[in-house]
Amino acid sequence: MSTKNYIFYCTVDNFELGGGAELDFGDFKIITVRQGLDAARWRERLHCKGVPQHILEKSFPGYVMQNNDFSGVDNIRRSMWELLTFFRLFKTGDIGFGNYLIEDKDDVRNSMISLASPADISFPKYNFNGSEIGQFNQFREEVRNKQGHKNKFFQFALSYFMRGIDGGFSHNEALWGRRVVDYFIALESLFLIDGEKYFLRRTIAKRIREFLSDDASEDLVKNMYDERSKVVHGAYIESGGSGNIKQEDKEKFERLLRKVFLKLFDHDFHKKEEMIQFMRKLFTVPKEVLKIMSDAQWDANRKLDKFDKGAEVNAA
Repeated sequence: MSTKNYIFYCTVDNFELGGGAELDFGDFKIITVRQGLDAARWRERLHCKGVPQHILEKSFPGYVMQNNDFSGVDNIRRSMWELLTFFRLFKTGDIGFGNYLIEDKDDVRNSMISLASPADISFPKYNFNGSEIGQFNQFREEVRNKQGHKNKFFQFALSYFMRGIDGGFSHNEALWGRRVVDYFIALESLFLIDGEKYFLRRTIAKRIREFLSDDASEDLVKNMYDERSKVVHGAYIESGGSGNIKQEDKEKFERLLRKVFLKLFDHDFHKKEEMIQFMRKLFTVPKEVLKIMSDAQWDANRKLDKFDKGAEVNAA
């Protein structure tokens, strides 16, 4: 198979670099763009709508296109998504990769460019200092080596974690509401995988508490679940998206999500049933309690059916 030599460039959004104008991670680097002619050059090169502040550069020498590589650069895109995931799991902050260029070093006519939507201005900036490079490189190597790093049962949840961050938020609480919904889609797909219908708030909070061995997490998860319920049931409409969650608790919840994923990667489930049994061992609502709820629901539905039939007769 023929090989290609590519260089990947992209804007790095919501990013603040401390301690120098360049971060060299070994296999890639992030540079601070000098404003003026340099910024104008990058803006034209990457077709940015805004003025780029930071640029990431990563080389892919000897790239080989695989049989299932539909675009010809699928593995480059996957590699960069994985790198962005490592950054977001490493610490809090809404780092994003924006417009990108995949440049063919041997023939620029084969280069590819992608125009991303302008990144939402986000309050939680991603602050990174040059002294953290070694720690970050060690972190991503450790995560790569975890047995469940690419477990198929975690990928859906991880995609919603990433989507939540992609939305960003600043002074608009409605955006935080959208974000917390995405986060709970992620958590429910993991911790409520057994499909029980009752006591979901209690179950997810207790399972996460047991999973992390963190008693304080239970109330935090319950409070955030209440916020999620307000959003999906319309409470944010009347309030204009004004939630009651303190910034401190938002930051705690962000850190909790990262802890959940990093600990999940220590597990490698091969079957859905294995994961279900694991979650049930963390916490399961007693059967007698579930029976009470099931009987009550059956009785309530029976009475509602009678009410509906009576209403139809009266209407006739």
